[in-house]
Amino acid sequence: MYKLRASAAAIMLIALAAVTFPIASAPGDFTLGVSPEAGGVLRGESIDYAVAVTSIGTFQGFLTVELRGLPSGSEYSVKPATSFVNPGETINVTVAVQTGLDTPVGSYPLNITAMVSEYSQGIIGTVAHSKTVTLNVLSEMLYITVSTDRKSYNQGDTVKVSGRVVAPYPGVEGAEVSIELIDPNLTQVESTKTYTNREGYYQQDLAIKSDAPQGTYTILVEANKTTFKETRTYATITVGAMKPSIMITSIYITDINGASQTVFKQGAAAIIWIEVTNTGGDLTNGLVWAQIEDPNAATVTVMYQIANIRQGETFKAGFSLTLSQSQTLGQYTAKAFVSDKLIAQGGRFLTPPRQTTFTVTT
Repeated sequence: MYKLRASAAAIMLIALAAVTFPIASAPGDFTLGVSPEAGGVLRGESIDYAVAVTSIGTFQGFLTVELRGLPSGSEYSVKPATSFVNPGETINVTVAVQTGLDTPVGSYPLNITAMVSEYSQGIIGTVAHSKTVTLNVLSEMLYITVSTDRKSYNQGDTVKVSGRVVAPYPGVEGAEVSIELIDPNLTQVESTKTYTNREGYYQQDLAIKSDAPQGTYTILVEANKTTFKETRTYATITVGAMKPSIMITSIYITDINGASQTVFKQGAAAIIWIEVTNTGGDLTNGLVWAQIEDPNAATVTVMYQIANIRQGETFKAGFSLTLSQSQTLGQYTAKAFVSDKLIAQGGRFLTPPRQTTFTVTT
């Protein structure tokens, strides 16, 4: 045993002799940092722990790093395996932990020890420091979806956030869902939590303040549950400033029973239907118009309905026209318009008009 120790010391002396450095006059020390303090990894995957060793003062020597506490079915490696720490220097080492598909799910404390062997005044000494970190071995990864009831909102509105958490196919019950609302200045303005139901669905309301700045907001959503790897996603919404984008998708005429018809007798009733969609910002107190012109292009009547159309919604307006017994015979034109308010009050039309025709006979 003595010969073995003597041989090891001789080898160390030869190695140290190849390196030029001043001999410390007193035992030195170093600091040890390890991150992350806790890390999660799916079974069969790997995770890296960053080890930082910093010499204090004139302390120097050969560095080795060891790890203890790994669960079964896993292993680790250190890169670089050994290195030399010079006075005042920081050495960065990576400890890679590789789990196996049969590694048991759970939380494991790992002990990472850094040892620096120093030659000082003819004596070889080893200084060691340890840190304990946590390895969380997870069974599956969570997946999360997120959607909002609309894409654009006004100040003071409420955003309904909903989605589902699965892993990877069935819904996950009891997953914690964290939701953050980030304003256009990248400032978190609201944070809340909820939990998934038995099928993995969640829903939560976010309030937009009445003085909230206009612009694009980000909704960050993260799902967590013990033994699962967390997941996150995001959605964006617009608050204020976004203008309505209106389109008249159809205009058609029916009788009072709803049957499509283009020929009416004098004294009959016709219903003019106008369908409008909005793909932009909300339209509040807008107007959907129906204008009827006789065969001589003279306006017979103008009717309108007040319309509140949110983004993505379709609005359907119906206008009843009763033809008199002496109604002029011939082809009539029904025109559809949409405006943001009365034209006489400075309103403007939001989309080109559409029209259709019908005929009045005896």
